[in-house]
Amino acid sequence: ASEGDALYGIFGRVIAQWDETNKVWDAVYIHSGSEFNSIVQHDGDIFAAFDDNTAYVYGATTSWLQSTIADKDSDPMANLFVVARNQLWKAIHASVDATNEGMYVATDPRNGGSWSSVYKVGTQDTSITGIYTVNDTIAVGKEEGFHLYNRMANDLSGADLFKNITNSFATAPSAVNFSEGVEWRGWLYLRTRFGFWRFNGQVMEELNSLLISPRANQSTALEVVAMAADSHQLWVLLDRRNAISDAWLAVIRDTPLGLTAHYVSYLGALKDTGTESALKFLLMYTVDGLNSYMWVSRGNTVSSNQPPLYRIRFPVAGQSPAYTQDVVAQVGYLESQIWDGGLPDMDKALTDVTLICADLDAEHTVKIEFGKDGDAATTTTIGTTSTTSNVQTFAATDIANYTTVAVGKTFQIRLTLASDDNIPPKVHAVALHFTLRPRRVKLWEATIDLGAPLRNGLPNPTSKTTLLAD
Repeated sequence: ASEGDALYGIFGRVIAQWDETNKVWDAVYIHSGSEFNSIVQHDGDIFAAFDDNTAYVYGATTSWLQSTIADKDSDPMANLFVVARNQLWKAIHASVDATNEGMYVATDPRNGGSWSSVYKVGTQDTSITGIYTVNDTIAVGKEEGFHLYNRMANDLSGADLFKNITNSFATAPSAVNFSEGVEWRGWLYLRTRFGFWRFNGQVMEELNSLLISPRANQSTALEVVAMAADSHQLWVLLDRRNAISDAWLAVIRDTPLGLTAHYVSYLGALKDTGTESALKFLLMYTVDGLNSYMWVSRGNTVSSNQPPLYRIRFPVAGQSPAYTQDVVAQVGYLESQIWDGGLPDMDKALTDVTLICADLDAEHTVKIEFGKDGDAATTTTIGTTSTTSNVQTFAATDIANYTTVAVGKTFQIRLTLASDDNIPPKVHAVALHFTLRPRRVKLWEATIDLGAPLRNGLPNPTSKTTLLAD
């Protein structure tokens, strides 16, 4: 959450403020025992809720107060926050307090203010998993359904209640249902046990087919675990929960032909060895008014107080995402989709690869590799560039046995960027050139004449019987 020019995040028992000058998260509030679960900005203050029955806190910088409001059903506890129409809403989990489970609203949630009575949402024996704003109203995700706040009834009188808009999840309730969501271009995109969905206030759509693709070179067991949006695209983090080092970053764009999804980066190396918990987005945030940043954080319980370790910069002018100077890793790579040129059954020959690069020298390099026909993208190395020239072309004829190694039906390219300091090499564009190489087919034509006389100008052959008789 952000207040003014300050960015705040929650990490276990800690509220931290981002220091852009020193590239660190400074702890500004530490609770003695409970961990935070939700953080929002409202009316000039930051409000942070816990994952148990601890009273929420609010404030900014290093000045924080704990709520003492106790004149309503819920007392000062809260587990989730969301802001709508300049009002702060809170949710309480059934697992924390089944008696007071539900939604509450306050115009002034500071000490001295008050909260409304409870709005019951769905069944009391299942927890609220997420609360969101969409189409000028409140949406509440629960384990068994997705509920929408109905401000007005059909007769324009105040309805003032939550209604379940789908029964699809009633037979398979799960704490995963609607636990992650982000609004992008008028739609609320949601994670569920059944996969990936979106909702625009009236229509709910399933988007699983958008992310089930062989381009990731993995099985379809990847699941959406977190999302973040900027003005151009929706970023989706997918994770294979039963594999320690399997996580992907995908981008979804809205084109004239509809939604398209592309897997842009493999992030398995960022997961903690020995844990099965997911990475998690924190925020899309503009620091200097020009560049936007996205943080990716570990989500394991062993080091829940550890701030994000990975930050991606989105520069102006629509360039590709670039690593910031405070990036932890000094080697990273990007793998392309598996490409067949629209002719999956015909051989193609890779002729050359052209890169448009910047900030390259002997310590800042880009290596180009590829795999064909299902091989790993690291199977064959085309070359490594470290020259200061912005445009570099690598010919496939420089590869040993290129007539067989560089010929195949499908190809996947991998770029590995390496640096010895905090200044990353940059790749702005990649052009791959291919030519069709269909298999040669040899044909022979044979003519057989039956009967006499022979048509070769020679006399008819003498039979064996005649030869033996003479």
